[in-house]
Amino acid sequence: MDTPFTMRGRLLCIALLAGLAALVFPAPSVVAQSSSSDRFLAEEAQAVYLANLERAAVGVPPLRWNRELTLAARAFSYDAVVNRPDGYCGHEDSIGRGPGERMAAYGYVNMTTWAENVLCGMATPASAIGAWMRSDGHRTAMLDPTLREIGL
Repeated sequence: MDTPFTMRGRLLCIALLAGLAALVFPAPSVVAQSSSSDRFLAEEAQAVYLANLERAAVGVPPLRWNRELTLAARAFSYDAVVNRPDGYCGHEDSIGRGPGERMAAYGYVNMTTWAENVLCGMATPASAIGAWMRSDGHRTAMLDPTLREIGL
């Protein structure tokens, strides 16, 4: 049986590089900035919901949103857009850190198992989840019953 401590140590970090361009460039007004942030948060919530629908369809427990994983994923997305203008798409940031190192840097330190799905370019939550579900390795990560938390 999972305890809160062992469950905390399990994760699924899905770094969505979708819709990030809107956050990289400052909005012209506070209203536009708020609207953009609201839309971005709604898209994150939709991605978690869609991932959990896929998990429920095969009897796997849902993922819970995690703040530290989300901070790590957002920083990785930002780094890819700002510091890797060559169109890099991978799992290492511009200073050479892999997923586990990035997660630890943002306070997620009690991990025992993790996975990272990355999608590069602009996408909707539905197209991102759909693309991962059509890829064997990404699908395996999405549906892994030992993974319990998600950051976007």
